[in-house]
Amino acid sequence: MKYRVGAVLVLAALLAGCPKKQGPQTTAVEPPVKPAAALPPLEAPGEPATKPSVLPPLPPVPPEPAATSRTYTVQAGDKGLMDIARKQLGDAKRWKEIQALNPGLDTRKLKPGMQIKLPAK
Repeated sequence: MKYRVGAVLVLAALLAGCPKKQGPQTTAVEPPVKPAAALPPLEAPGEPATKPSVLPPLPPVPPEPAATSRTYTVQAGDKGLMDIARKQLGDAKRWKEIQALNPGLDTRKLKPGMQIKLPAK
């Protein structure tokens, strides 16, 4: 019984601290909608906008110099593109460049005497 009385007191204290519900809030009256005749005309679909360009035209981009490559003959001791890249280019991580220059090359089928392209050092 004393727990019920305590619960009722707690609820009464909570309800006493809550603000009373108010009626709906009213706002200022919105202005009426303009009639369609007063609106500016829309652009017809497909018409290009005739707004002037704000930015000046970009200067032409100079062409990139052609990447030079060289041919390499696979040797008997070469173990794969990483090995060739390390020996010929100084970095084993450049094997992807060799692969890009030789599309369709199966690295598992490298044989001595094969000609492959290497990127410039």
